[in-house]
Amino acid sequence: MKKRGLILFPHPATDRNNAYPQWRDAARKAGAEVEIAFFGDALPRVDFAVVRGYDASLSARLESEGCRVFNRAEAMELSRDKRLTYSRLRECGVSTPECVWDVPFEAAAATLGVPFVTKAACGSCGRNVFLTHDAGEYARALSECGAEGALSQRYLAASHGRDLRVWTVGDRAVACVMRRSDGALQSNYTMGGHAYGHTLDEKAARLAVAAAQSIGLDFAGVDLLIDGEGGYTVCEVNGNAGFRTLYAVQPDNDLLKQLMEWILKKL
Repeated sequence: MKKRGLILFPHPATDRNNAYPQWRDAARKAGAEVEIAFFGDALPRVDFAVVRGYDASLSARLESEGCRVFNRAEAMELSRDKRLTYSRLRECGVSTPECVWDVPFEAAAATLGVPFVTKAACGSCGRNVFLTHDAGEYARALSECGAEGALSQRYLAASHGRDLRVWTVGDRAVACVMRRSDGALQSNYTMGGHAYGHTLDEKAARLAVAAAQSIGLDFAGVDLLIDGEGGYTVCEVNGNAGFRTLYAVQPDNDLLKQLMEWILKKL
């Protein structure tokens, strides 16, 4: 009997890729059946759910009912808050730039050097990310980041306006693009950055998989910075990674099929 699953979105407008048919097609090719549903809907009993947003209570409820959730609630919370992500990466020995939070400018500057990057602890898509040079900029950045808080990260000049986005499924890195901006610090596609096809080297693949697994994610979008010494370091780990940038560069990529095959394997 085919496994049945749900692809859960916060609300219909969330799916900017109009990828609902792609999810269904990928599941069918892998040997499963899925329905598209939204947070707040009355949900049927299914074997698995892919939750395309951060809602710990929803994920925890599904898990308590015996539904295998991808990604699990605990892993999603670790990836949502960049402070928790940083702490877990450091605990697991995964390379990531040094970070501090809840400290005055002078302490941040002494630890990280100037300038450093200040960003919202729970931000996404490159929003509320600031290159901070002095106490005034630091105060404004903290204010913009809002009530959920902020963290500050060591700035890597070699990676200014460029990074690698690596998508991982289970124990494999399955896709990669190089993202570049036209001078801005952030290279995110949604912030006006450009994406290019990129051959994933073994060093980047190993680091991305190690980062995702340290957080406990079945699938992830791992952002790698260029460290200026021929290697990479982990900037962020996204448990709700979208595929818009990837499909813009590689429209025929079969990442969703690989994800569905992994899900069935885990079931």
